[in-house]
Amino acid sequence: MTISVPAGVQTGEEFTVKITRKIDQRPIEGSQVYLMPRHEPFCLGSGMNYKPQSAAPKSLGATGAEGELKVTIAFPGDFFLTAEKAGFTQSFLAITTGGVADKASFTTSKQVFGQGEPVAFTLTNGLASTITLSCGAPWDITGPEGTMVFTPFSTMAIVDVKPGETKTWTWNQTDQEGGQIEPGMYVVTLRTSAGHMSARFCITGLK
Repeated sequence: MTISVPAGVQTGEEFTVKITRKIDQRPIEGSQVYLMPRHEPFCLGSGMNYKPQSAAPKSLGATGAEGELKVTIAFPGDFFLTAEKAGFTQSFLAITTGGVADKASFTTSKQVFGQGEPVAFTLTNGLASTITLSCGAPWDITGPEGTMVFTPFSTMAIVDVKPGETKTWTWNQTDQEGGQIEPGMYVVTLRTSAGHMSARFCITGLK
């Protein structure tokens, strides 16, 4: 399946999502369309009541006879549109709605990874102040049901990420015991002095 949307989607504006067959571009009726954030913006505070982000998507509805569905995204940000229908491979499309202000961000290098492919994720400090990390790798990976999959071992040395700087980590798609994880949607969560940040990504069964 192929997902297509207009260029320059704006927050709060209705637009049309079109789902077609990849081989011949014929419309697909009855495809279920979902929306989920690609990453969560930082939250101010101690993070004492933080709960791991779920990778569960929000249903937007199903496409009609022309393979189209009209939708509205109420908030600015970076999102995934996903489409599913029996007999077709699940499809993903990254979409950004207008109106996102400069901020600290935490993103993966891409949205979809093959099985066994290293997953890279980067903290970018777009703030005017330094972001402090309590250790060298203050992040963890949770699975589709919100269960903990992997927490890295790291030194306890404090790390400062100054304004304009970035910090990148890599995960090799293994669990805490070193086994290969299954395909699906995953969430990486980073703990910082500015709050918790999360990024969602997909691992496919293709190598």
